[in-house]
Amino acid sequence: MSCSLEVRVCSVNDVPEDGGIGFDLEGLPESIAIFKHQGEYFAVAEMCTHGDFSLVGGEIEDCQVECPMHFARFDLRTGACTFPAYVPLRTYPIRVEGGEIFVDPSPNV
Repeated sequence: MSCSLEVRVCSVNDVPEDGGIGFDLEGLPESIAIFKHQGEYFAVAEMCTHGDFSLVGGEIEDCQVECPMHFARFDLRTGACTFPAYVPLRTYPIRVEGGEIFVDPSPNV
């Protein structure tokens, strides 16, 4: 059963393993990115909190995405960050059903 706030963003086939894609969702003040790592999907704010640079295209290792600009790392599960970033990344509830990815635009707390 889907929540009324959830929005379908893409198919699971659209997201490459150890990669991500960005989206703008209506009513959301920031772009989000969907990442896939070790077969699991994550929804986070797309832009690095340090340099305002897209995290899409950043390398993923140990469930962390690295910003291509200044190499800050963000945990895809929690949003926790490493230097030079000091503001965590917002994460969003995500659900996969029937090969489709749905995101709740209310950030996790």
